[in-house]
Amino acid sequence: LNLAEKNVVAAKEAISGKNGFTYSMHARKKIVQAAGYAHNRGALGFPGMNWSVLVRSPDEDINSTLIAVERKIYISGIGCIVFILLLGMRSASAMTKPILALKDGLENFAAGNLKGIRDLNIKTRDELGRLAESFGELFSSFKSFLKIANELLHGNIPASKDFGVKGDFKEALDGMSEQARAKKESDKEVNQLALMVSNMASNLIFADTDLKIRYMNPVSVKTLAPLEKFMPVKAGDVVGQSIDIFHKNPQTIRKIVSDPRNLPHQALIQVGQEILEIKVTAVYDKDQNYKGPLVCWDVVTSRV
Repeated sequence: LNLAEKNVVAAKEAISGKNGFTYSMHARKKIVQAAGYAHNRGALGFPGMNWSVLVRSPDEDINSTLIAVERKIYISGIGCIVFILLLGMRSASAMTKPILALKDGLENFAAGNLKGIRDLNIKTRDELGRLAESFGELFSSFKSFLKIANELLHGNIPASKDFGVKGDFKEALDGMSEQARAKKESDKEVNQLALMVSNMASNLIFADTDLKIRYMNPVSVKTLAPLEKFMPVKAGDVVGQSIDIFHKNPQTIRKIVSDPRNLPHQALIQVGQEILEIKVTAVYDKDQNYKGPLVCWDVVTSRV
């Protein structure tokens, strides 16, 4: 079999006197073969026999060790890629989980759903960990603020001004605390005044600027009881009524008591068969705004 005639490259190169090495596909076996060839040129004055030597062998036999190494490198490479992907997925999950938890916490906080906020449990010391720690401190301060504010609204004033919060939270609570203390003192004074008014022997009736009766002390209720037959309502139902129920011509008295500049004012009015003496004074708030007339009255039929 003349390999050169079969166009085997290695054979053609060998008979042309060349030395070398090449790979080629076996025409019949369809496998890659490694071929080495060399021309015999003689040596030490011997001209040689002008022969060429050609050796062919399947590539998988010649390079079996190299192929095994390549296969191992390929398998190791695939293993490394898989490991890197798994590590990346785990790292991504470890990073996104606290971010999502922080996002949910902020959304619940913005929506006012404080019960839906859970401990973020982020212990890292990186930027995310510091952000989670700051959010935790904010949430804790806000809960303390709400708790103390609720206590103040119910009149429970802490003995100490150390509320456990800082900054604007503490400043706001200090202001609320002072207001609560002032209101408590004011309520105490109002209650004392109301108690004194309730126990007064004089008949007192107070109306607002719309001339609706807003207060009547117990003595007035007792004194009005015998006059119920001359009034459109019972003595106990007078509060909430207009002052018109005591007057035949209410426009005259309305004009007088609607303007505090007309007060104090004193007059006699008739309710049924009884004559009432009324003394009207103006009531002002602390800013000197007119709040309505206060009437001190008595039955004076026997003295008229």
